[in-house]
Amino acid sequence: MLRLTKAQLSEELEECRDQLLEANTSLNLAQSQYLQELQMLRSQVESSVPKACLSELQNRLAGETEIVRQLQGELNFQAEQMRQELATHQEDHAKSCRLMEEKMEELEMNMENTQIMLQEKVSQLKEQLEKNAKSNLLLKDLYVENAQLMKALQVMEQRQKSTENKNFILEEKISSLNKIIREITLASQ
Repeated sequence: MLRLTKAQLSEELEECRDQLLEANTSLNLAQSQYLQELQMLRSQVESSVPKACLSELQNRLAGETEIVRQLQGELNFQAEQMRQELATHQEDHAKSCRLMEEKMEELEMNMENTQIMLQEKVSQLKEQLEKNAKSNLLLKDLYVENAQLMKALQVMEQRQKSTENKNFILEEKISSLNKIIREITLASQ
């Protein structure tokens, strides 16, 4: 967009310069033709026109010359105004370009900083993901180990119950045997 505007300003400048050159050329040509015609008229008038008419023609010529001078002055004034406006436009455009470049540089720096921060966050997230994966493996191992321990505990509890039952049976047998031994001891006495 800035390049397009600069190109447009350059085209306008060229057009204004061409118009000014064309106007100056036309004016110079008109003045030259006018002076030639004036010279021819003077020589014709001096030879054929009475002095009263000549004086009137000279007055008209002076008026026409003054008008040409005024037009030349206005043309020069307009040309100067156009030059000043163009210079102002160019300065404004240059300032706008500088501001845009500064903003672009600032945006690029912000973007680079943001990319660095994003890369750091991605690295942190990858590390966290790896830690989570390790934790998941450890949890699975613990779950398996816990299941094995639960089975082992159940087996031990069953063995303990079995041992307790056997102990109870043995205690009853011992009690029965002690009873029989007492009876035998009592009977043998």
